[in-house]
Amino acid sequence: MEKIEAKGIENLNEDEKRILNKLSTEYYEKIKRELKNEVSLKIRLKEYKKDNEKKRRKYSINLIVAAPTRVIEASYADWELAKTLHVVFEKAINEIEKRFHVSEQH
Repeated sequence: MEKIEAKGIENLNEDEKRILNKLSTEYYEKIKRELKNEVSLKIRLKEYKKDNEKKRRKYSINLIVAAPTRVIEASYADWELAKTLHVVFEKAINEIEKRFHVSEQH
């Protein structure tokens, strides 16, 4: 099984693909460290609105973190790709914290 799987990236330009790869790799390591186990990430990116006046697009991201014991989902939508990725990954990390009480395990 692949560690990071991204769908819906066909419409992204090279800069956006670079941002996606960089952030997903960084957050993969954080999530793996939080769970202390192997995980896989499934990122579903959807572009669903275009603002032609401002030349921008709205991104919707659905993230699935598959760990051996549980599956965690998070989603978010915004006009800026990097912000959307940060928020969705932070939501997943917060959900991991809530479910597994990671900070209490020293």
